[in-house]
Amino acid sequence: GEYDQAIVYAEKARRYSPQDVDIENLYAFILIGIGKIEDARKIFSGVLNRYPNNLDARFGMAEIEVTGGRLTNASELYTAALRRQSENRKALLSLALLSHETGNIKAAQSYITRALQYHGDSAQVHYFAGYLAALAGNLDEAEGRIRAALTINEDYDRARALLCSLLYSSGRYGEAISIADTRITDDRKRADAWYLKALCVIKLKENKQAFDCLLYTSDA
Repeated sequence: GEYDQAIVYAEKARRYSPQDVDIENLYAFILIGIGKIEDARKIFSGVLNRYPNNLDARFGMAEIEVTGGRLTNASELYTAALRRQSENRKALLSLALLSHETGNIKAAQSYITRALQYHGDSAQVHYFAGYLAALAGNLDEAEGRIRAALTINEDYDRARALLCSLLYSSGRYGEAISIADTRITDDRKRADAWYLKALCVIKLKENKQAFDCLLYTSDA
């Protein structure tokens, strides 16, 4: 996410290897990150003119469509990519999320099930399966998936953050505080961890501690 620094190195890499497609795609993804959408589109289009089946460039074009709120167009691009690689993890996860966003819950479940089938060793896949389960209100299933993600990668902070929220929603405030404390120990500037800890201690009637947590939230 440090796009300003990333783009400096990407531009140097482009000078040294001007025909390297991977560098071109990476540079375009960084451009999306800093909001230069049309510049990114030109680069991805150029890659696809030379290599029509390049999946990274297709994913880049799909991400641009998502950024512009054109979810149907993005879904079509991801579906086309999936026809070329039926087990592609990024396409399956993207289609699961887009299907859920557009209200097609059955399709979302189908895509995430396929992702789990093909990529059951991926912490990211278990995380998004848990995320979708949480959105559907299936908190027990969501917790199981998130814990599976953390078994694969114990340092996966997005999974820890979601687990903390699930524990809070289940009324298990002490467990949620423990997860929040772990996240805070790793990075004291995680405002969301301080905030959720504050909510937990409020539930436990520890108002002074909650006030201190909220002060840290404002400083983070």
